[in-house]
Amino acid sequence: LCDKHGLSIVSTHTSIGMDPNNEAGVMAQWRKVFEGLKTMGAKYCVIPGFGLGSNLKELKAVCDYFNKVGKLGKEYGIMLGYHNHAHEYEVREGECVWEYMIENTNPEYVFFQMDVYWTTRGGHNPVDYLKQYPDRIKMLHIKDDFVIGESGKIDFEAIFKQFYKNGYKDFVVEIETPRTLRNKTNADGSKYTQDQIAEEMFQAAKKSAEYLQNAKFVK
Repeated sequence: LCDKHGLSIVSTHTSIGMDPNNEAGVMAQWRKVFEGLKTMGAKYCVIPGFGLGSNLKELKAVCDYFNKVGKLGKEYGIMLGYHNHAHEYEVREGECVWEYMIENTNPEYVFFQMDVYWTTRGGHNPVDYLKQYPDRIKMLHIKDDFVIGESGKIDFEAIFKQFYKNGYKDFVVEIETPRTLRNKTNADGSKYTQDQIAEEMFQAAKKSAEYLQNAKFVK
């Protein structure tokens, strides 16, 4: 279907949980994932969130697991990545979780897809991290409150410029249905239908695409 419409699959979001009692079985599942992605011609496989434990010892075990999975992915020419939300910026035993993950995963096997929205919501400047870890953040996840660029909370121009300066170009865009839209009502007090919500979502996607296509800082 993608070939028919001239689309290429660069990356997917995929996650398989740890199971120390069945490591061989878990790795067999990952092999199937990587085989499929290789067939599709993908470059990346991104874990979109994961149970990170409650202390650094448990977090280190997660990092070790990512290293093993990433090493396996490399056999198939697939790079394993991790996608953040805001909670990765919590401090645990004096360590910022996200920074700890970067510093305790092998750059040969694991990269990071930085969600610029959640990084901002987590109290950090995405540009600072792009400068601090120029070789670890290989993809951007572009997101805003709703329509890309409308909130004014995120300096997309500075983010893209630093990302390109680091030598990378791959990014994905997400338009998430905001709670305000899910709870929106009509003039008569009736709740928006799924079709009405979908229509506003498509309009938001169109406006976001126009913003990015017209932005001189986006290549």
